[in-house]
Amino acid sequence: MDLVGLLFYCAGAVAILALPILIVNCIRYARAAARVPRAERWADFPIKTVGFFVVPILIVIAIASTVVPRAREEVLGFLNELSGTYAVSINDRPASDPAMIVTVLKGMYPSPEDRSSPSAERIRVAISGSRGTLNLELARTRGSHQDYRVYYPKSPVTAGNEIGRIRTGAFDNY
Repeated sequence: MDLVGLLFYCAGAVAILALPILIVNCIRYARAAARVPRAERWADFPIKTVGFFVVPILIVIAIASTVVPRAREEVLGFLNELSGTYAVSINDRPASDPAMIVTVLKGMYPSPEDRSSPSAERIRVAISGSRGTLNLELARTRGSHQDYRVYYPKSPVTAGNEIGRIRTGAFDNY
């Protein structure tokens, strides 16, 4: 696991652990504030506890919002630099039309915000070229068999967060 992934998960764990402390301190503050005059209420506000909860959440959001676009650019850079001979396998079987698969993946676009959820079953795509091997995972969007979410399992952050989407019928048989 890389340093960014470690920071991502540690910050998330700190926020989860701080939540019960935040709830207890806010309840204690609310009870105490009811007995104190309005002008003096903010003096005992649990600002450290709120910060201990909010700062890790902001770190997680910042990491996710920077790592995902960089991963998409890395994948598209690899795909755009493919030349000569390369091999494409889908679910550990050679693809029948590798050029079409690469072309479809080059058309990956950023993920729009929507409420649709991906299927649990993922399609593994491996592209081997002169620069090395690129491993991706695709998950169909429920409700549409032509829409796929693209995941990059290289990093823990991008393995769980989609880096883009594609729309194609090329993976219907997988």
